[in-house]
Amino acid sequence: LFSRWVDVNKGRFSELPEGFRVAGEWLALAHGTIYNLTGEPFIPFDLIGPNGREPHDTARQLFASTGLQPAFVAHDGGSISVKSALEALGEKGRHGSVEAIEGAVWRVERKGVFDFIAKWVNPQKVDGKYLPDIGGGPAIWHAGSLAVAT
Repeated sequence: LFSRWVDVNKGRFSELPEGFRVAGEWLALAHGTIYNLTGEPFIPFDLIGPNGREPHDTARQLFASTGLQPAFVAHDGGSISVKSALEALGEKGRHGSVEAIEGAVWRVERKGVFDFIAKWVNPQKVDGKYLPDIGGGPAIWHAGSLAVAT
């Protein structure tokens, strides 16, 4: 399904410079959270070039030029506490989740250069709980994702 989505959208990725790739979350199939998708099933969160992760602002510009809707940014500039970041995200985040958020990611740059990533994970999160081979139930495809991907 992801391959078909990429084929349908390959013109959008022609904006990528040679040797660059986009990292993101494929939300068509529920794995740890159920979503009521209102947009596309792919949420980009990083741009990786030949020399590693590109600056956040460069990634956002490129995503905008392709029409890709990137992951929500709760804060940009300076430090932010876990509590404040979670307040900015809201109980269910910003991408149509119908459940509590799984976590939050801090992407740290110094002087415009990527340094490191840190992540807070909700202690209630269960990895892959909606995948048939882990949770034992049927596959759950998010509404709208099949129409967008086909």
